[in-house]
Amino acid sequence: MKYFILFILFLFPSLSICGQTINKQAEKGKTYVRLVDFTRHHFTKKWKNTANNAVYQRTATANNKYFERLASNPQRKLPLVPRKDLTGDDYLVDSAYYCKTIFSTKKYTLNIYKSGSKFKDKMGDEMFAPVDYLVFVTMDSQQRIVDYLVCYYNVHRLYESAERYFYMNNGHHITLINFYVDEIDTSFKGIQKYLINNQGKFVLLNKTNGHKRVTK
Repeated sequence: MKYFILFILFLFPSLSICGQTINKQAEKGKTYVRLVDFTRHHFTKKWKNTANNAVYQRTATANNKYFERLASNPQRKLPLVPRKDLTGDDYLVDSAYYCKTIFSTKKYTLNIYKSGSKFKDKMGDEMFAPVDYLVFVTMDSQQRIVDYLVCYYNVHRLYESAERYFYMNNGHHITLINFYVDEIDTSFKGIQKYLINNQGKFVLLNKTNGHKRVTK
């Protein structure tokens, strides 16, 4: 029994750092969701929607719940619209609003912002593709933007969607994963791994498009 208790005490601190970092304000904001660590899973290039891809389903469900449960402050709008990752001509991209601070260092603060609901009534319209998204933003001590990274999005088309989900490990490592879903198939579109450096910049470590690695 003594050794079992010691094992539990050893195991507990090693649980997902994402749960500790992303959800550290759970008690205050009621936004607790433990994100899924998909980083060691090998996704096939494409699979039928009727197939049960458990890791994809859990990843999507956890990220979508995290988005839904985040409360934003309409008085604190991000002074830019992050279009560099949301470039479709038919995309309807609203401004993003402050939700909470993830952590702070001596050099920068990492905040998360959530898209507004300006285009919610366009969902299901075949002429438009409204976008839900979350964006990480680093700020310096003067509240100036250092860098930003769109860590989650869901592009809502009538019969298809483009999706991005994220996982944060050890506070400073962020992995993004992309999918495309139509009426029949779900396609794996690649992974990007980022590091937040000491200056608050999101540094791309490596990237794959599907199963092909892209060199920087």
